Amino acid sequence: MRINDKSLHKIERELGRDGVWISPGLRSKFSPRVERLIEKAVAEHRPPIHVALIKVPADHPRFHGNVEQLFASMRKHVDPHGTYIGIEGTGNLQVAAYAFGRAPDPFYATESAKLRHPNGVADQVVDTARLVAGGDARTVYKRLNKPDRDGQHNGNREQGTEAAGENTPAPDTGTTTSGQGTDSTTEDSGAGITMGIGVVVVLALVAAGVALLARRRRSGDPSGSSGSASRFEVPVPNLGATLATERRRREKRARRALTALGARIEESTSLRADDAWQQAVEHHTIARRMLDGPHSSADTVGVIVLAARGDSALDAAVAGREWEPTRPCYLNPLHGDSTRTVSWRGAAAGVDVPACATCADTIDAGRMPDDVLDFPYDGRPRHYFALEIEPWASTGYGALEPDLLGRLKSRRG
Repeated sequence: MRINDKSLHKIERELGRDGVWISPGLRSKFSPRVERLIEKAVAEHRPPIHVALIKVPADHPRFHGNVEQLFASMRKHVDPHGTYIGIEGTGNLQVAAYAFGRAPDPFYATESAKLRHPNGVADQVVDTARLVAGGDARTVYKRLNKPDRDGQHNGNREQGTEAAGENTPAPDTGTTTSGQGTDSTTEDSGAGITMGIGVVVVLALVAAGVALLARRRRSGDPSGSSGSASRFEVPVPNLGATLATERRRREKRARRALTALGARIEESTSLRADDAWQQAVEHHTIARRMLDGPHSSADTVGVIVLAARGDSALDAAVAGREWEPTRPCYLNPLHGDSTRTVSWRGAAAGVDVPACATCADTIDAGRMPDDVLDFPYDGRPRHYFALEIEPWASTGYGALEPDLLGRLKSRRG
């Protein structure tokens, strides 16, 4: 089935009617009985649950194989707040679900369904819909991941041999979480927009990083990382799988963080006159636009940083104080806020960078932290600040230049 304006309108009308639509090409996998089970699970649920089962072609000019982008487009005409459940993959299809607006994050629901039905996409969809509607996904997920007496996990043991929808999901859980499956990012970390940095210390820092990488390559460590046992000394296929897993993990983290921030903003609208509250809203808005559109792995990390800054601004609004953005750890902004400035002597002249306590201690001991934020470039991991990814490289994700929103706005303009 082609996905165009006409077919989209048809899907949107069907979702508005009973919340479920199945592509004609997938009827062999999702029988009328399965459709009735899904309709029963999503009926009258608030926030609403919508299920659209369709393969999004990788070469689609608008959605590029990304079901989340399809849902982000449809929700404008169906329901801006709610959970949207679909499928993704080419050969082995898997359930995928995404929350928008005030809807709870469906991460635990989808992961539980995959654990209970690893080989049945119809079962996964029915189970996900039931878990989202029942609100007990977190408890189910924890139970499935709890080792039994033999040290094994309980996922497949709970699966049994029931057909789609015949097994009853276990009760009691609070749903929270995000989309999953294949990575929804566009991997362009080595080809970002080149921008003039204009700040001498930043230029020195990037030069230091490049010099450090070059020196290590000459000394026999092509990865550019420190230590005798490089974490990149693995075959290329394994490295690719590791990077893909990490991308998915960061994507889920970003969606969880944004969902939680959005919920906090909705609950604190009485503070809308406060400047700090407005800052929280602006960070959430820009981060959501970034995540809902085509984005790179570097952008996903940026969303996590923006969400953390939004939370910080909201904390300031609740406390009735002015907000000033903190500076994340320069070596890896996913470490959180920096605690002190250290002199990194990666080149002839040292440069001062804000770092978290662990990274700062490692640098003071004369070593490079082993988990500097990396992205693939030419088949190998490279430190983010040595790549042309803007505005992230030149600002250090806000570690060197706190005005991330201003830089993001100028990039869009």
